[in-house]
Amino acid sequence: MPRTKETELTAGKYVKWADISLHPNSKACKPWAMHVTGTHEKNGVEGDWLDKKRIDGKVHFDVSGLTPDDILKVSGSSHNNKKNAYYRIKSVSEEFVVTQMSEADVIESLEGGDDEIDALRTEVQHLVAEIDEEETLEAIKEIV
Repeated sequence: MPRTKETELTAGKYVKWADISLHPNSKACKPWAMHVTGTHEKNGVEGDWLDKKRIDGKVHFDVSGLTPDDILKVSGSSHNNKKNAYYRIKSVSEEFVVTQMSEADVIESLEGGDDEIDALRTEVQHLVAEIDEEETLEAIKEIV
């Protein structure tokens, strides 16, 4: 089952690296976070680096430009474990909520592995359009 993390945002747009890293050890690795935007032949994924800021002596990242369903890659390692974490963003409003993903799941979703989700999204849009059409017809009947 995917692991979900929830943490408060600092100043409404910053998330603390220690709260989202699997191994927040700044002596073993450099803190960084990336908004994943695509796949990369050598590195697995590519994306945009998030702005980093020290607040109260702790490393924070600006997540204000992210939206639900975006994917985030976060550095983290201990001296014997060099593992980055991948997360699907669920919420960036009052709390920052993410669900952990594997790198394979990330790459699959980036390469179009979400065909089932796309089909469901299309079906929902079609149903919403039907509802809107029926409501419009009923409103016209009431006016006439």
